[in-house]
Amino acid sequence: MDKREVEALKEMFKEEDLGLADYVIFTRWAIIHLIMDTKGDHVVITPRKIVKRVFGKEHVRPHVYSMIGHALRRLYERGEIELWRGGLYRKYMVRKGSPLWRRAKRMRR
Repeated sequence: MDKREVEALKEMFKEEDLGLADYVIFTRWAIIHLIMDTKGDHVVITPRKIVKRVFGKEHVRPHVYSMIGHALRRLYERGEIELWRGGLYRKYMVRKGSPLWRRAKRMRR
């Protein structure tokens, strides 16, 4: 991720009036960047992994994790990602054949 992009995301999430649609866009963008950096054939995603990737060790408000979790669930319901593990702590997966994976690899070139 470019430093300017990360700073723009940090500024965006300091605002209070973001809706779920904004979090879905942010989450999709973060997943694409996680895929671009992976060398395997799948990537496992959790809200914590996305927040850590974007914000690093910087403190974020707790509701950001739950909103990213809702956004991941929305992407799962649309069929863009798969549910890898259910239960209390849900983990999602993107495999090599998914549209998000192909889009990320096209952007990498």
